[in-house]
Amino acid sequence: MSESYSSSSDTEDEVIEIGDESHDEPTSKRFFRPSGRTSGSTSATGRHSKKRKKISWVFDQFYEDDDITGRITCAVEGCGRSFSKGTSTTMLASHLTSKHSKNDGRLIAHNRLDDDKRARLFSKLVNWIVDNKQPIAVVENNFFKEFMHELNPFFHVPSRRTIGRGVDDAYEEAKAKIALVLEGYFVLTLHSVDKNWNLRSTVIEFIYFPPPHNQWTTSELLLSILKDLNLATRVRAVTTNSGGEMPPAMRHVAAKLNEEFDAKLESDWHVRCVCHIINRAVKDCETIVKLVVEKIRSLLKMICVSAVLRVAFREIQVLLGRRNIVDVPGLDVETRWNSMFEMIDNCFLVKDVFESMCNKEDFTAALGGLQLSQTDWREIKAVVNFLRPASELTTTASGSSYVTLSIQPLIYESLKTHCLSTISDTLEYGFTVPAAKRAAEAMLSKLEKYKENMNSPLCLLASDLDPSVPVPDIDIQELKFCIRQILIVRYGYQQQQNVEIPQRLGSCVERGQIDEVDDFFELTKRTDTSYDNVLEWWSTSNKRFPLLSRLARDTFMVMGSSVPLESAFSDSGSFVTSRRSSLSDENISKMMKLRSWNRLLKVLNK
Repeated sequence: MSESYSSSSDTEDEVIEIGDESHDEPTSKRFFRPSGRTSGSTSATGRHSKKRKKISWVFDQFYEDDDITGRITCAVEGCGRSFSKGTSTTMLASHLTSKHSKNDGRLIAHNRLDDDKRARLFSKLVNWIVDNKQPIAVVENNFFKEFMHELNPFFHVPSRRTIGRGVDDAYEEAKAKIALVLEGYFVLTLHSVDKNWNLRSTVIEFIYFPPPHNQWTTSELLLSILKDLNLATRVRAVTTNSGGEMPPAMRHVAAKLNEEFDAKLESDWHVRCVCHIINRAVKDCETIVKLVVEKIRSLLKMICVSAVLRVAFREIQVLLGRRNIVDVPGLDVETRWNSMFEMIDNCFLVKDVFESMCNKEDFTAALGGLQLSQTDWREIKAVVNFLRPASELTTTASGSSYVTLSIQPLIYESLKTHCLSTISDTLEYGFTVPAAKRAAEAMLSKLEKYKENMNSPLCLLASDLDPSVPVPDIDIQELKFCIRQILIVRYGYQQQQNVEIPQRLGSCVERGQIDEVDDFFELTKRTDTSYDNVLEWWSTSNKRFPLLSRLARDTFMVMGSSVPLESAFSDSGSFVTSRRSSLSDENISKMMKLRSWNRLLKVLNK
């Protein structure tokens, strides 16, 4: 701190101008120097020295404010308290000592915290821990506490458990904000089967779509995209998520395309994502089994937030002779599909580790009240076994490089049978808890709600054209009739069309006496048609079934799930990062589409 003094007369108060570079105080502040007693001394020569005023140290911390006549203001940063010029030195000193403290010789204001300020500081601390990947236990470090106390003695460092709850709250708040951001984008992916019978997909639109998102705004946007890309007359079907606005919006789009372009789209042109349907059914189940799962979640959460317990979790695995040492299973995340199943399934695989930890004397205080009984573990096992098929079928239906439409009816029948077996207590593992039975009833109710979607004419047609899917004999004649009608309308099919029958099929079929539809079903009934990819079968059979292969191509390019669209959202994260946060919506859209188009063109140009 630098100081300069100037004196005008003995009868006037001295004016001190203080320039504090560290606080950037304006040099025009006139610091208060009140009149006081004078005293003098006599030198060795007998001359009387100049009288000097006795000034208390407290007045160096106050200045006269030109805007407030007759008052002085506290100069300590962050204070601003004003007093009358006649206030006693004792009162001013009391203010400085009670409201401010010294730090390296400088007075600093005691920053007392109100609720809002305390909440902001807590939020900043949580964000620092998360962003810097710090352990939550850092708040229990003594040096960290001392550091925080030096910054502000009125901020009490929260415990690790409080920080853990803060992370949960911050996550929910951020999730809501991110959901609003993602709702602002509309993604459209195009799927087709190329001449080599490979399923191709590409992003054809990635556009900012501001609210409101209802059936009218959604249908208008989709219609404008299809018209701009000259796809209005060539679209076969559309697959969407299970948003409530989608069914009426897609009906409106189909009506407009039929009216303006004679697209001949029927009601089944709208396919609802089978993975979203499964997820909705599972969410209803999770509500039922929540109490059963909460026991293992509480135990798991306690171990996850403690560095000591996490280390012990690995050490106990070594003592138990486990060859593959694993980390503590992760907690479930509401927005991630099947995360509850994954959590409890992984926990059950290390059941002996949890039991050993709870029985260990060192951890009795922390985990003693959370120990699970054998009945608890049996209930968890029942929940795991019930949820497993839904998880496996979601994975199967999530592919983007193989046919998924034809498995929708199979998924419906599989889950329906599984739910009925659970309700009747005839499952192979022989034990079903009441909660699992109620969960099965909830899943079955949700599946019945989407029965028509999962068994739409388009989905059933895809299953019929899949040689690996068996067809009951009683349905074949009706099925042949329906397929012939489609071939007549779309591809000029003639029922008496002759096909060349290879001699290897035997003499039971006379050459020229069977048409394409009959030949297809005769072939698939008599031969092994099990293929990993149905498109492989059609790639080797398209010459034998020229019209049916065209129908198969136009059918199998329709996706049974919206996973490719979800992947496009995930890919956008590689563009919109903290270092590229200033990208415009237009540039994001261009980059997303260009990346997808370049990949497709590279494959097609080989």
